[in-house]
Amino acid sequence: MDAEYINGPECRINKKAYLGKYILSEIKTYCSKNKIPIYFELNYQDKNDCFINEIVTGPKCCMSEREVKQILFLWGYDVSNITVGKSELTYI
Repeated sequence: MDAEYINGPECRINKKAYLGKYILSEIKTYCSKNKIPIYFELNYQDKNDCFINEIVTGPKCCMSEREVKQILFLWGYDVSNITVGKSELTYI
């Protein structure tokens, strides 16, 4: 992996990192199952330029298609072009 690393906390303060035309948040973390995953949030101003067209929930997910679309709608997505389905695959 050819990545350039900058040492020190100042490398994440007041700097903008981009993924295409979308702005990445500062590094975020949370604790889950004895691990600390690192993640970024995407900040995109034009939600009409939606890159989500399908969501597939896992076989054990209790959320209905309607609930998923309601959440997306509340977050500002145009749900008319997003399909929601449930995976039929089982976990091994």
